[in-house]
Amino acid sequence: MGLTGAMRLPRSPLFVPSLIIVLLASITGAGWATTWTSSVLLWILSGAIALVMFAALLHDPD
Repeated sequence: MGLTGAMRLPRSPLFVPSLIIVLLASITGAGWATTWTSSVLLWILSGAIALVMFAALLHDPD
């Protein structure tokens, strides 16, 4: 089943581009974070967003 089989991903053509924008914003925020805790949380969030983005890109609609 894997990650893509367990998730219901939106079929909107703007889903992946919006994830890319949010991913870039979270990576930028992690780089600009002033505390260690916020930096770690934003890096974890960035990883989760990247995982969903790649799952959406690799998702086979058939």
